[in-house]
Amino acid sequence: MRLGRYDTGVAHEDLGVLRIWMFCKLLRHYFPQPRRLADLGAGPCAFARWAVKLGHQVTAIDARTDRKPADEDMDGIDFLQADIRDVELAPYDLIAALGVYYHLEAADQLRLLRRCRPMAPIVFDTQLGCPDLLQSDAAGAGWAHAFTEFGPYAGYLYAERDTVQASVGNSHSFFPTPETVAAMAAEAGYSELIEVDPLFHTHIGPRRFYVCL
Repeated sequence: MRLGRYDTGVAHEDLGVLRIWMFCKLLRHYFPQPRRLADLGAGPCAFARWAVKLGHQVTAIDARTDRKPADEDMDGIDFLQADIRDVELAPYDLIAALGVYYHLEAADQLRLLRRCRPMAPIVFDTQLGCPDLLQSDAAGAGWAHAFTEFGPYAGYLYAERDTVQASVGNSHSFFPTPETVAAMAAEAGYSELIEVDPLFHTHIGPRRFYVCL
């Protein structure tokens, strides 16, 4: 598997705006032609809205409807209530997993990549298990003491919380190391993994976008 790097060249102090700008830049750069896009763990459908504006046919998929916009505000987005671990991905030729990948357990992260590989590239962002990159004021620094291994893969367990943003069905999620992200993409059969800059920091640590091709 080839490892690549792409710098979106964007910056913004608001992480929500930054992530949307980065996502749009990735769509324009790697997927300029319209695709059937599945937005996994879509939440309030912010990324789905922008994908539609860029010409993609989008289905937003989420196990919860708490943050889903009203039907009249969906702006051409189809919505499917389903667990992303089980949903059928065959109808789609581009997958987005934004703000949800690291909420899965390690086995489900690998399984998701394997399920996507026969059909579609995937764009995702994930918290990374890199204690050395934690900001000094990171509120979630406690996860850095919960190192774990899943077969050949390594990362850190993070205790899920009882919020609408939390995972569904698992009490702990998995922050993979950068090496583990690459190893899982290779195991899933992708030919290229793109590390996307800038690396940015949330309140619980370092986070990065990836594109698997």
